[in-house]
Amino acid sequence: MKIAHQIKILGLIVALVMLGGNTVAFIVDYAPYMQFLAQYLAPDKSIHSNLSVFFRIEIAILSAIFIWISIFEYKAHPIFADKQHKSVISFGSNISALVILFSWLFLKDNFFLYKEDGFFEWLTAIFYFCAAFILFFISRKKDRIYKIAFIVFALGALLIGMEEISWGQRIFSLNTPDLLNEYNIQQETNLHNIVFLGPTLSIIYRLANLVIGSLLILNHTVRNLFHRHPIFQNFVGLVPSSEIYVVGYLIIVLNFFPILPGELHEQLIALFCFSYALYQYSRWRTNAKKL
Repeated sequence: MKIAHQIKILGLIVALVMLGGNTVAFIVDYAPYMQFLAQYLAPDKSIHSNLSVFFRIEIAILSAIFIWISIFEYKAHPIFADKQHKSVISFGSNISALVILFSWLFLKDNFFLYKEDGFFEWLTAIFYFCAAFILFFISRKKDRIYKIAFIVFALGALLIGMEEISWGQRIFSLNTPDLLNEYNIQQETNLHNIVFLGPTLSIIYRLANLVIGSLLILNHTVRNLFHRHPIFQNFVGLVPSSEIYVVGYLIIVLNFFPILPGELHEQLIALFCFSYALYQYSRWRTNAKKL
């Protein structure tokens, strides 16, 4: 136990030194460091925006610090006490969140990954569609409260997934209706790019990010609050699992960095929806076996 604590402290010291070193290097515009970043991290061997690169590296180090602490605190901390439905879903979701983050931090100029209708755009839609299918499936086997909730969640996931692929416009080579063509920023068949809806949807989206991230990070507290009030006791099962805490952490952190693109948030929210659906399916399977 003592050795593990020493390893944790050593890792934190190294990460904090890297965090401070990166900050100082950007403040003084240290040429060798900037050349190193351009040589090994920039696809075209040049840095176009120091501020953007600085934020990306800071977020990467801060994320690494949080995950490093979590590795050692996972079993002891009450936030991470919900372990009934863990293992593969937890590991896969958290690793996927990190892959999404670091891919954007260091591979965002990769045409295959981030082009229109590229790998990550399709992956986002697939996450939503899979979540919708799973939630629809288990809604048939739940009581009335959960049935209604899961149907609403499934319809929401399906709607967002269809919005992501512009309702199949490019798949079937459909023309954009004249009304949408006039008011849609990208001249596509979707609602989220309509000029007068954009600001409102952006606010709703930021608030949704904050709520989802908070539910994951403060899971233990939220569950306790639900248990204390008879009205909310029946809804405890709808609270997301704390097992996908890395997803929640990243959603909250990135929510306060407007400099980062909306696509990154969309990918993490889509991953959350898919993970949430898998968690609920796992929970239903576990309960079904007990009957």
